[in-house]
Amino acid sequence: MSALDKGKTSDVVFMHFEKAFDSVPHVRLILKLWQYGICGQILEWLSDFLVDQYQRVVPESESSN
Repeated sequence: MSALDKGKTSDVVFMHFEKAFDSVPHVRLILKLWQYGICGQILEWLSDFLVDQYQRVVPESESSN
């Protein structure tokens, strides 16, 4: 049973980075995001995405390639 079926809220974030951040110094961007108060798992995810350019989806314990 999904969260929606249980009457719970769900948040979804769609991001389309494409090559927008290829020309930005990633360390400087991560530092700037941290200075603006973005921290925790969101900053960690963005840092992992920018540094390694790798993304994976894990719905219900099944991960994508």
